[in-house]
Amino acid sequence: MRKTIQLVIILLVSVNIIGCSQTSKYDSKEAIKKGDVVYSGDNVYNLDIFLKFLDNIHSNKKDSIRITSYTNEGDPIFQDLNFDGNVINYSYDNRYDDYGGGDVGVKKDDCENIKKERKKDGKIEYFIVGCSKKPNDSYLLIRTDE
Repeated sequence: MRKTIQLVIILLVSVNIIGCSQTSKYDSKEAIKKGDVVYSGDNVYNLDIFLKFLDNIHSNKKDSIRITSYTNEGDPIFQDLNFDGNVINYSYDNRYDDYGGGDVGVKKDDCENIKKERKKDGKIEYFIVGCSKKPNDSYLLIRTDE
């Protein structure tokens, strides 16, 4: 009887752990469906949303987007950009990075613009620039086509 109870407890704990770990992930398919700009490897999904955001910044129109990228282990990293017509409120959230170490959390900043750099290999990188708390530019995404 005691072995049966122990087996049932182990089974319930295992099912709970597996169920929680699978439901807590925000995979790229879900992110794309929700309208996130998803950056994965050399692919950018919903690029049109990002380009529209850039147009809105240059036209001083309010807009907001989420850029979601993934660690090698598949953990999501969120970058939220909210343009109020004047300033970009930037948020970097790596709380779901299981291997992020001691630097996990949400960092927020106010930034001036997004910079575009064309590399020699033809790839285009985008950085958020002119942030008040961080003097260096923060990487957003890279794309391979124009």
